[in-house]
Amino acid sequence: MSGPARRALTEWVASRAQKAFDTASRETAIRRVGSRQQRPQAFPDNRSPLEAQPVEKVQFKDWSLVTPPVKHFSKPRMESLQEKMDALAAYSACDVSDALLKLEKVEPGTRPTAGFLEGIIPRRRVPVSYVAVGPAFTVQFQPKDTSISRSSKPVAPLSNIEPGKQWSDMVEKGTIVVVQQPPEQRNAAVGGIHALRVATLGAKGLLVDGKIRDLPEIKALGDEFKVWARDISIVGAGAECKPWAVQVSVEVSGLEVNPMDIIMLSSQDSAAIRIPRKLLDPVLEHLERRRSAENEIKKAVEGGMSVGDAFEKFR
Repeated sequence: MSGPARRALTEWVASRAQKAFDTASRETAIRRVGSRQQRPQAFPDNRSPLEAQPVEKVQFKDWSLVTPPVKHFSKPRMESLQEKMDALAAYSACDVSDALLKLEKVEPGTRPTAGFLEGIIPRRRVPVSYVAVGPAFTVQFQPKDTSISRSSKPVAPLSNIEPGKQWSDMVEKGTIVVVQQPPEQRNAAVGGIHALRVATLGAKGLLVDGKIRDLPEIKALGDEFKVWARDISIVGAGAECKPWAVQVSVEVSGLEVNPMDIIMLSSQDSAAIRIPRKLLDPVLEHLERRRSAENEIKKAVEGGMSVGDAFEKFR
């Protein structure tokens, strides 16, 4: 077959195939339209589903502008140690002692102390009554000559005061310095110079289970610095005792006092109290409940109720 004849045949076959394809396409389209017209229309207004049921616009909230809800408490929560000590200072020494009597465990065969540091009294008169509260900074003295003076009080096994360093230079600001002196000594453990240094470093007060001296110098330190001691002397500390350790457990009036235990000095009650650090929160909670109960008791007694009935009803 010549070239022109082959091309003519190819064109004829292609045209027949195109016609067949066009015919099939039209028939398929007609069938689809017919079947669509026979179906019930879900949207009679001929709108698409999205047009017939428009989606509402979602309003997203900007949470960065929303203030979180605030929890309200019957009383503010005290987070810092200073806040707790300030709250404790609002109560009397008797109130605190009652709380310790209730909360502090007493070993069988021992007497309850309720935190009272018996025999320790203020050695400076101030024009107004006060309550001073602070964490304990402890200082332990021991006899210079154990053959002459033997202390029954516990002593740290090793000294932590470096040679040539003074204990009063180690005191921390805001504390109440608690000094343990061996008993039955005639000398003072603390005099005017050490008291001045302690006050200069910002301590709230000085409590000595033993003797102090240089009272005129101590009185000149001002009303803000509280000085409490068991007794007074004119004999210097170097006569019988020496500083041995700081920030160790000491014994005061038969009670163990640890660093960071809370010391309360109440001039109006002439009482010094030790509150174990672990009991500070329970003591404050107990005091709050006790104050509310006592207010109700007083109102009831003023109204004519007997004390016994008031105790039974409100305690």
